[in-house]
Amino acid sequence: IDAVSFSTNGNGPGRGTGERIAVDPYDSNIVFAGSNTANGLYESTNAGHSFAQVTSFSTADPITFITFDPYGGTAGSPTPTIFVGQNNASTGSNLYETTNGGTSWTQVGNTAGPASQYPMRATFDSANDGNLYLTYSNQIPPDGNITAGGVWRYSLNSQSWANITPTLTSGLTTS
Repeated sequence: IDAVSFSTNGNGPGRGTGERIAVDPYDSNIVFAGSNTANGLYESTNAGHSFAQVTSFSTADPITFITFDPYGGTAGSPTPTIFVGQNNASTGSNLYETTNGGTSWTQVGNTAGPASQYPMRATFDSANDGNLYLTYSNQIPPDGNITAGGVWRYSLNSQSWANITPTLTSGLTTS
């Protein structure tokens, strides 16, 4: 296995976010890895033996997580739908999606969804309900002073958001 040409900074800011390396559940030759520094997204097509930067993923901000849609593929073929969280709280959902295996990426729209927060982690429901569940916060753990955040459900079918944050303890807000 070759050395990677990007920083993962395993003990740096953001180490408390989600998984920054993911293996395609339908084609184990496909591996995506995200840098914890401003080096972007990388892909391996040979089971992690070497990586190349994903030039179609235009953001240079650090990556907080990568997750494949476990219900959107077929055995032996690369999964077309992948989500990537971006370490940025400027505008929008800061959640990126590809529906063509990484050829092109778009920021997921956030009408009535999370805004100006960092996506921390994401997972699909095991019931295959077409929903992606995400956590957001206003700071990157463990170094940030988190004072706001929430749990969100993003429906792939209707492309809509729902704030499903449980009742919060004193002093925290969802906005």
